[in-house]
Amino acid sequence: MSTLKTTQSQTNDPRCWSFARRALAEKRSEAKRKPFWFWIEVELPNREKQWYQLPKDLQFAMRQYLHEQPKNWPAVLKGALVNVPRSDYDDQGYASLTLGMIRQVKIRHRHTSISQQVARSQFIMPEWTWYGLANRTQIKRFMFHDHDTGNRKNILNALRHWEMRFLLKKYFKIGDF
Repeated sequence: MSTLKTTQSQTNDPRCWSFARRALAEKRSEAKRKPFWFWIEVELPNREKQWYQLPKDLQFAMRQYLHEQPKNWPAVLKGALVNVPRSDYDDQGYASLTLGMIRQVKIRHRHTSISQQVARSQFIMPEWTWYGLANRTQIKRFMFHDHDTGNRKNILNALRHWEMRFLLKKYFKIGDF
């Protein structure tokens, strides 16, 4: 009675695999190649929640962070303040902006080309805003830096809203933050 020995090259050769093993390997390789984008759920000052795609420069940074911290990546942006568009962009490239808080980060296999669904690259992490690493003037200067007067007013009103919600929760245990 002869016993068949399988060599290392045979176990790596898909032609020697069963149909089920080949199908599973093919499905896994397709899943690995499927492109993905990071999306954030943003709570706006009026308590409405909307999903926005992160801009291209933050997509690259989040992919690096996902590779380095595969378990902690969803929490990295949670609680950060971010500028988001509230209207369509006009011919000069202006849109009405406001300041929202990131509530969650997800990976989606969907890309958007609608500019109103893409967040701006201006964001401030929660440790800088709520725990004293940056003062209010620094935050305003950064979030305002290239916007018109109307958007500056919108951002300032939203910043006041978020500060008030934080202080009510911190000192009086009122509301959610």
